[in-house]
Amino acid sequence: MQQHLLDDPSLRVQNQLIRKQELSLATLGRLVARSEDDALQVASRPELPPTLARQLVGHPSTRVRVALAQASESVELDLALCSDPCADVRLALVSQPAMAWEVQARLVDDPEPRVRLALALLGPRLPGELLEHLATEDASRRVRRAARRRLGWPPPPTGASE
Repeated sequence: MQQHLLDDPSLRVQNQLIRKQELSLATLGRLVARSEDDALQVASRPELPPTLARQLVGHPSTRVRVALAQASESVELDLALCSDPCADVRLALVSQPAMAWEVQARLVDDPEPRVRLALALLGPRLPGELLEHLATEDASRRVRRAARRRLGWPPPPTGASE
């Protein structure tokens, strides 16, 4: 029945189907293959079957991978997304309300300063040892300053090494 409705020419019917909570794996897979917009809606579903979520980690659209990172409730999936070549995907992980420690620990050494800065700005949501690492060890002066502010530490001396 779901497959038949997916072929309905009415966009209203198709959109209602996509929002339906209990879609079969086959229907979800067909949606992902059909268009970027459909894949984006599927990736936004936190209850994705693990096999489909793993498939979406490699989706060619950054928008789809960002949506997947924002909706993910799986530490395994988040750890896979930590290696995404696009910094926007890794930034989306930082925006999660309940990011796992393992994910935070991986992102604290991210090559992109924007990702590390976003972590530093989390403040109390970031464990102290990771925030201290950013405050003392980060290559970016801006990240170090943000982390120091979150810790309540004074700024580094003016002549301190960069």
